[in-house]
Amino acid sequence: MQKIKVWDPVVRVLHWSLAIAVLGNFLNEEGDLIHRWEGYAARSASSSAALFGALLAANMRALAAGSPRRLR
Repeated sequence: MQKIKVWDPVVRVLHWSLAIAVLGNFLNEEGDLIHRWEGYAARSASSSAALFGALLAANMRALAAGSPRRLR
């Protein structure tokens, strides 16, 4: 049986960094400096994942299919 990869490595890293930041933010709710930086990390991970999905993943899928598209 052949193993099929569903997620790109970038998506995996961003997913787990977001999960760790949210868990850390949940455990540290006092609103101090660590809580604030964990929120920044969660926001940057989710924004980076959205940017990757919108711009790069569509272009990578097109290249894998054999029909490269140009970025607009």
